[in-house]
Amino acid sequence: MRVLIADDENISRKLLKRSLERWGHQVFEARNGREALQLLQEEDISLVVTDWMMPDVDGLQLVKEIRALPNRDYIYIILLTAKTMKEDLIEGMEAGADDFIAKPFDREELRVRLRAGERLLKLERTLSERNRELETMNRRMKRDLAAAARIQQSLLPRNVPQPSQLEIAWKYRPCDELAGDTLNILPLPNNQVGLYLLDVSGHGVPAALMAVALSHLLTPSLNGQAGQLNRHLFSDPGKLATHLNASFQTDEEQEQFFTLVYGVVDVKKGSFAYASAGHPDLIYLPRDGQPQRLGASGLPIGFSPVESYRTREIALNPGDRFIMYSDGIPEARNAAGEQFGKERFVEILNQCKTEPLDRTFDAIISAVQTWTADYVIEDDMSLLGFEFRP
Repeated sequence: MRVLIADDENISRKLLKRSLERWGHQVFEARNGREALQLLQEEDISLVVTDWMMPDVDGLQLVKEIRALPNRDYIYIILLTAKTMKEDLIEGMEAGADDFIAKPFDREELRVRLRAGERLLKLERTLSERNRELETMNRRMKRDLAAAARIQQSLLPRNVPQPSQLEIAWKYRPCDELAGDTLNILPLPNNQVGLYLLDVSGHGVPAALMAVALSHLLTPSLNGQAGQLNRHLFSDPGKLATHLNASFQTDEEQEQFFTLVYGVVDVKKGSFAYASAGHPDLIYLPRDGQPQRLGASGLPIGFSPVESYRTREIALNPGDRFIMYSDGIPEARNAAGEQFGKERFVEILNQCKTEPLDRTFDAIISAVQTWTADYVIEDDMSLLGFEFRP
């Protein structure tokens, strides 16, 4: 080890140096605390043996100064002292000393205490190396998560052509860097528009990977499939959900599933066809009536290989709105553990139905954030909806 001896007594200092050098240590000498501090600035010192009573800067002050040094590996400090009172030892420990040796020192005792300090320093260096490795891994993981989040965000609707007869809006608020929610708007043939919102079970990377895979699968322009089968599936929500269920069956190890609501607006016909797989009810807001919950849910995708899903259809009237959402909105909790709730959610939607749809969704997100306040939001929040304006 590289050891610094600080002692104003020349004989004591030389005796210490001779012993330490015999034991294989590299020794640096200082006659007082000030010289010791200067050497600590210039040399990479691992352990300090310092006398307590010294002129100028004494041993106790030296210990305090060492502990205040910034950006240094840990330095083990042994105080040499003739003080034996318990109060003195406590004062030394509180200042930052690690160990004590009585003066005049015993060589064997000094050797044992140095070995103890050396073991501690080795453990400290190992811990520091592990911490640096963890910090490097953590920075790399954060970069990877940020890149993955950007990829996931890029799969959300961007500049999707929309018929003039529809006002479409969406909001997406993941609770972590990566989300298990995803949504999209799909221009389809024959004046039709597809809309879907899905929620993969769980959180973090596994849920996000599944969400990204499903986003690619459910967007024909991304996966390059444009055959008759795909056109047929995307125009029939029930058949699409049934096809997905047959393709995504969970197993005992994976236990991953997802809920889905998918709908097709036929602008020319003036109708909305939809199917739901374990997803929260659609909210139907007729222009001149009370809100309705359209419950068409079967089991989530992946629960049962024989589950099939039925398409339901409703005629559209001018001003009608349909809202899809993930359960992270009604299930958001405040500090008291109370949920935001579907009733409060639907009430705000109804109060804002004369506002532009995008502004309505802003009001929902704001209300949930006010409700949760400083409490951690534990699930992703997503909204997707349209208003029919022929």
